[in-house]
Amino acid sequence: MVRQYCRWEPPQPGTFKLNVDGAIFQNQQSAGIGAILRDSKGEVLMAASKRESAVGDATSIEMLAILRGLQLTLHLGIQHLIIESDALTLVKEMQKTEPSMTLVGNVIRDTKELMSCFRVCDVRYTMRSCNEVAHKLARHAWQVTDISLWWGSVPDVIVPALWAERQL
Repeated sequence: MVRQYCRWEPPQPGTFKLNVDGAIFQNQQSAGIGAILRDSKGEVLMAASKRESAVGDATSIEMLAILRGLQLTLHLGIQHLIIESDALTLVKEMQKTEPSMTLVGNVIRDTKELMSCFRVCDVRYTMRSCNEVAHKLARHAWQVTDISLWWGSVPDVIVPALWAERQL
């Protein structure tokens, strides 16, 4: 098996990138979401790990990660936002113009409504290896009671992943 590596790519100047991911903790019957917002220089503006209790499957938690990431960034006055997720099926569903008939259709509708608050807001697929920082934040939610937020700083749990991204 050939393992593909990729590198997180910064957005164009004036645009921000929000990477999100979800993780399910079967033995705790809960899940976690991770979100990281960066600018065109790769500087971290915000990082978050949030525990979620009522999540049934991987698609639901991945969708919730997008929604929560948007909720955390909406008040920042950002006009141009790219959201990256490693959930390909969900990204394709988000890119459709017609209403979603999936089980998470209502959350997709609510998320698209939040997206309309930005001048430009695109949801894009990224490979898992390019979304490692968001994944580590989602896994970190295992240790979080509700939410941990970092504004203008980074938690120790993602420092090695951020360093590795810069080396590729």
